[in-house]
Amino acid sequence: MHESLGSPQMIRSLNERRILELIFQQAPLSRAEISRMTGLSKPTVSAAVKSLLDYGLVEEIGPGEAGPGRKPTLVRFAMTYRYVLGIQLGADRARLLLTDLQAQPAAERELDIRSLTGDPERLLETIRTESDLLLAQARVEWEQIGSVSVAIPGVVSAIGEVSMLVSDLRGCEAALARSALARRFPAPVVTDNDVNLAALAEYDAGQGHPDEVFVFLFLDSGIGAGIMIGGRLVRGLGGGAGELGDMRRPDGSRLEDLLSEQALLARMLSSQTAAYSLARLFDQASEGETTAEQAVADYVAELAGAVHSLATVIAPERIMLGGRIGEQPLVLQRLEQQLAAQHPLMPQLGAAALGRESVLTGAVQMAITDTMSHIRSTLLHA
Repeated sequence: MHESLGSPQMIRSLNERRILELIFQQAPLSRAEISRMTGLSKPTVSAAVKSLLDYGLVEEIGPGEAGPGRKPTLVRFAMTYRYVLGIQLGADRARLLLTDLQAQPAAERELDIRSLTGDPERLLETIRTESDLLLAQARVEWEQIGSVSVAIPGVVSAIGEVSMLVSDLRGCEAALARSALARRFPAPVVTDNDVNLAALAEYDAGQGHPDEVFVFLFLDSGIGAGIMIGGRLVRGLGGGAGELGDMRRPDGSRLEDLLSEQALLARMLSSQTAAYSLARLFDQASEGETTAEQAVADYVAELAGAVHSLATVIAPERIMLGGRIGEQPLVLQRLEQQLAAQHPLMPQLGAAALGRESVLTGAVQMAITDTMSHIRSTLLHA
């Protein structure tokens, strides 16, 4: 039955929504502050807050600091009213993280997907099963999940279509489309490019200024860039902005073929490549081993050329490096030396503040934003 306009129930409902909107915007607040800011009487506010507490929408977080004598109890939106699930897909691994709406972890899992990448249906079935196990571990039901966010190592369009996946996942484009993922999960699904999500997380972590041109450069099994101007991601046509790996050199070769993890390891003697790992290569380069040192020097020379081209076009004030190659101190040091000789105005270079957590952190942030938007639209504008 619909509430009658002007009925006591309708008035109570409107008051609750008004107070909840205020709590969204300015919490934590005391009941007295809510009364003063809304003009509602203290008994009306107390009754509305009690209802919101009973619904599980708000929570008390202890006493405030204002005024002498007894401290007022503060309330805020309940961060466990909903949970979110962030999923990071990589070339060989998937990571899952369940958090509350304050990004506090509730449970996480990581799995090797190398045996699954050739079978998209089996890959998604496994990820869904792992998601079920994750929720069971945290004693959370799917009805409590506000959003599932999937970070995808490929181009993601505005409508969630996927293209240009990293080579290990090629063939999974249709299975990873937002519409296909939405059929797999009993909760809203959002998707984005993994480097874009890492850029969002690193930008927030670095507290960039509002007008800053910022680039997050990801160097791993693939390469890419997340570009932010004025605090907003540059997505470009079809979501393809920042796909540096597909840039072509004069001989037609792709930049990713020169700057990926595989390309760097291939710079070692071919007879030794299979026995090498990135960790061993960089350890030897740091110790001055000739072949490893030359491999890193050649790699950074190619990287400096790519960064120079990028910097010439968009002139970023700050470039952060991430990924298993980008996080290496030796790469950052050599790149700074190379760029200093090329740029009269040198962009600030640095290593990713969040390290390997940047992509998953960005995915969780996107899921929280989506969930809060949904809560606002359904609870406050119903």
